[in-house]
Amino acid sequence: QYQNTKTRGTVALSAFECSNTTLKHPLQIDKAALDFAPQGLILNSLKGKIGSTDFDATGVLTNFLGFALNDENMTGDFKLISNVLNLSDFKTEEDAKDNTAKTTLAKASEEAIRIPDFLNGTLLVFANTVLYDNLNLKNVTGSLRIKDATATLKDITAELLSGMLRINGAVSTKDEIPTFDLNMALRQFDIAQSFNTLDLLKVITPLAQAFQGDFNSDISLTGNLKNNLVPNLATLSGTWNFELLSAQINTQNISLIAALNQRLPFLKTNHTSFKNLTTALRLEDGAVTTQPFVFDYNGITLRVDGSHTFDHQLDYTGKLQVPASYLSQELNPYISLSNNKDLEDITVPITVRIGGSYMQPTVRTDLTNAIQQLTKQLANRQKQKLANQHTAKVENLLSKILPKNDTSPATTPQDNPVKQAAKSILGGLLGQNKKDTLE
Repeated sequence: QYQNTKTRGTVALSAFECSNTTLKHPLQIDKAALDFAPQGLILNSLKGKIGSTDFDATGVLTNFLGFALNDENMTGDFKLISNVLNLSDFKTEEDAKDNTAKTTLAKASEEAIRIPDFLNGTLLVFANTVLYDNLNLKNVTGSLRIKDATATLKDITAELLSGMLRINGAVSTKDEIPTFDLNMALRQFDIAQSFNTLDLLKVITPLAQAFQGDFNSDISLTGNLKNNLVPNLATLSGTWNFELLSAQINTQNISLIAALNQRLPFLKTNHTSFKNLTTALRLEDGAVTTQPFVFDYNGITLRVDGSHTFDHQLDYTGKLQVPASYLSQELNPYISLSNNKDLEDITVPITVRIGGSYMQPTVRTDLTNAIQQLTKQLANRQKQKLANQHTAKVENLLSKILPKNDTSPATTPQDNPVKQAAKSILGGLLGQNKKDTLE
């Protein structure tokens, strides 16, 4: 009959401090006001501090008697306002000592963190600063819904790494193995800061280290969690859309860029910038697959696709259409290039294959074969140009020698005596059995 109990009363508290061996920092309550009513507990005010964290909370908790007396679920709705919310302030003293205690680490890995299955409630959060691990989030807002051992995040927004972050999704500990399903939108994030701060970015997009600038990204990930609710990378699957807004290549201490410059010196990566370059990644079975994408690179059309593993083993292919003028230094010196406009409309296909690891990449190209094919193409063009020049000269000479007959019927080009004579003479000079020369 507890549901018929008419519970009424108030609790007021001020200037209260609590500390024990469990809490890392003392809990200070400046003011607390709690009303007991038939519909539940009404938290009119809870203001206080723990460590560097301040909090101001209000809310309602219903069916607390059913939970206390009959193992029923509680429901509640709360609002939390904070200037600084430092999640490390809520660690216990044992957590603080875990960095050097191997036995404690082993124990922590065995004990799973579980979301309460007896609570059905919503928490609205408004925080100027949230400190989590090595992240510093500003102007954090959003809601957290807890039900059936699942925490659902809705429209969590924050300023992070010079950009904006939005998160929606869920984390569940309902089954034996915790799982997560998250959608994240990153806008105008700084590449260098993100790579140095976000471990997931290092794993999924190691090539981002080669750029300096800003990017947008839309991420959809699912997978299993370890007992401490850290993602198990081997189980990750999903999509990652990446857009470089404006970026330059970072040529310092990047092994892959150095290897590309050595094999393809015409790339000139130190003078390259990108804008609105987009690509789509697919995560599955411990690997990241890059969907084929095409972009312009200093006048070179480049198509890239391939994949890499989470331990940064590379397997990529690049298809380049390179203007012939970029390869002038590599051409056969007997091919005349001075004032040669033949190169303007020629592009040379070159294939680049990247393997090895990110730190020790291997780069293979078919540049030598491409140069040989280009040399032959230019030689044939010069041969044809030479033949056309001799034909024109002979036709001009013969037109002055041979008589003209204005009254004769019209002749076809094949019947023109001048051209026939020119072809006969050139046939002797440039016969197919003769050796072609370009000197």
